[in-house]
Amino acid sequence: MHNTFLNTNCTVCHKPIHATPSHLKRNKNHFCSMECYRAWQPGSKVDLVAVFWSRVKKTRTCWLWTGTIGPNRYGYLSVRLDGQRTHVAHRICARLLGISLYGKECHHVCLVKRCIRFHAKHIIVVPRQSNPDSVGYLNRIKEVCPRGHSYSGENLKLRATGGRRCRKCMKIHDRRAKAKRKRLQR
Repeated sequence: MHNTFLNTNCTVCHKPIHATPSHLKRNKNHFCSMECYRAWQPGSKVDLVAVFWSRVKKTRTCWLWTGTIGPNRYGYLSVRLDGQRTHVAHRICARLLGISLYGKECHHVCLVKRCIRFHAKHIIVVPRQSNPDSVGYLNRIKEVCPRGHSYSGENLKLRATGGRRCRKCMKIHDRRAKAKRKRLQR
């Protein structure tokens, strides 16, 4: 009797592997090597440095992540650190290089999200408020509200959370809410 093999991917590094249907049925996780199996175990003592750098391709300019790429085009590595299993590759790189990211974010200057090189022309560490990749930053540099009113002078209302509101739009909202309450009371 011969076994048929099915294609699947390693749970840790996502390399293609072949497994029998019975193995796939019995085991939720699949591994291409003992290294990946050990990396998946809680409290594993796998050499993170070796696993990490084996998935990096250094070019003349960028250091490209060759491991798993997520839907947002950033590289990911599945190892247990700080109670989590999956980490963004450039944050692990910062950790290995001794760069503190506490309260800060990485800004990809070179626009290649697979790049993990910390250098002035590739990835720089910036406060969240000044990270151009951050949605909050994009909202802070807006000069007009969605209806086109200016965020300045008497029209600007600062929130306790640090956000901004347009006074003209607040009045429009309040009038509509008051009219709706009136209609519901009848």
